[in-house]
Amino acid sequence: MTFTDVGSEKLLEDNIFELLGIADANEEQKNKMMADITRTIQNRVVARILDGLKDEEVPIFEDAMGKDDEAVKQFLASKGIDLPRIATEEALSYKAELLAMVEIAGQQDKID
Repeated sequence: MTFTDVGSEKLLEDNIFELLGIADANEEQKNKMMADITRTIQNRVVARILDGLKDEEVPIFEDAMGKDDEAVKQFLASKGIDLPRIATEEALSYKAELLAMVEIAGQQDKID
């Protein structure tokens, strides 16, 4: 399966390990990779939120992040920021990037 064969529905619904062709990896490897993927997506979500805030709103957001999830949700709601939408978009984007990298690496292996 190539990146160009995969639509956004499939990217959203399918297991990342299956998409990358590594479903047989051991649980420790999968857990480490999932932790890295999750951290990357979280960082992208936060960066995207910060990019959309005014300078004076950034410390308020950072303060909310230091409290709890409810404080973050309230802050985002007050700014009209749709966290689930942003998280879904970033997850889709990152999955697509990972799949494209695997495809490129596979093509490179064929050249070498």
